[in-house]
Amino acid sequence: MVSPASSASEWQDMLSGRLPMREVRAWGKRLAHDGMFRDTLHHIMTDGDSRMAENAAWVFTYADADVLPSLPSHYVDTWMERVMNTRSETLRRLLLTLISRSTLPHPFRTDFLDYCLAGMSSSRYPHSVRALCMKLAYKLCRTHPELLEELKLNLEIMEPDLLPPSLRSVRCRVMAGIASQKRG
Repeated sequence: MVSPASSASEWQDMLSGRLPMREVRAWGKRLAHDGMFRDTLHHIMTDGDSRMAENAAWVFTYADADVLPSLPSHYVDTWMERVMNTRSETLRRLLLTLISRSTLPHPFRTDFLDYCLAGMSSSRYPHSVRALCMKLAYKLCRTHPELLEELKLNLEIMEPDLLPPSLRSVRCRVMAGIASQKRG
């Protein structure tokens, strides 16, 4: 087991290489009760180089289920900004996963919604990123009927027969969610 790091530079050194899975799980649990550790990882994730940022985001994905929804809104806002500006598809996927598990800020960022709407249909992104963009677009739109209608129109443009099974499944679930909201 790796000895606990105490300074940001020690954490950066640890996060710059391969991480043992047991350490990732242990650090994910630590996020719940160690605010300084959480802030350090957040800083590394948003300001560090790609490998360190990816590893820090990976640790966050192993946080207890109640940790992400209780994080300060500036965490999620920073992650949204980073998603839209990173070149790393791994970091983008991890950050979108974290955002989808978090409480979204109110009012939500329209630039992030636009990003999700464009990202869900962009062939330049991996299927996992496109699926997460679809889910997040629905999560952002579901309390706004006019935005929900726009999302539905965007999803209808995406021919289900031409989508890979993963995206077809997410599209189907989002369309079902939209239909149930209109009935309810």
